[in-house]
Amino acid sequence: APDDVPESAFHRLDTQPSHFTITGIDTDGARLTIREAEDSFSVPLTERWTVADGVAASATLLDGGRIAVDLSFLHTPHRLEVELDPVAGTFVAQWPLMPLFGIGADHRLTALRTPPD
Repeated sequence: APDDVPESAFHRLDTQPSHFTITGIDTDGARLTIREAEDSFSVPLTERWTVADGVAASATLLDGGRIAVDLSFLHTPHRLEVELDPVAGTFVAQWPLMPLFGIGADHRLTALRTPPD
């Protein structure tokens, strides 16, 4: 499990495709915060699946100290895979399956957390 992840700010790795509405990701040891311009949401960084604000999350350590975080948006069929590289200070966020709204749509993750009215 990614215990005691250092407090850090991550920027998008420009050499790989990544969900483009994410403007940055921060960690504080126990939580991961995804920022999209003025919006943000946080999930616990635990190996066990946890639910916070309509998002289920699970994290694990990979080779080289990288951290993989799976995010499942519970009110939709969508899942996002995030990989953090603490050494480089970068992240990549990719959809394992193309979202219903398409890859090029300007659809914020924060809108996926709660069902529409």
